[in-house]
Amino acid sequence: AATSRQLGAGRAERLAGRGLSIRTRGPVPGLAVLVDDVHTTGATLEACARALRAGGATGVRAVAYARTLPRAR
Repeated sequence: AATSRQLGAGRAERLAGRGLSIRTRGPVPGLAVLVDDVHTTGATLEACARALRAGGATGVRAVAYARTLPRAR
């Protein structure tokens, strides 16, 4: 199935997994560390962690280089 980029998608759309399909290939380590360039909503990290746990990981940690800031109101 074709997937689309999440660029421009809101938090609800990202968390709903709008076209985001992540699966593991090969053996999954017991403890995995995910590295993301920018933490926006956490949807990508959550989808990756879910796939790793489904594949047998007992622990998943995440590290991000930057985080988007909420818009000033």
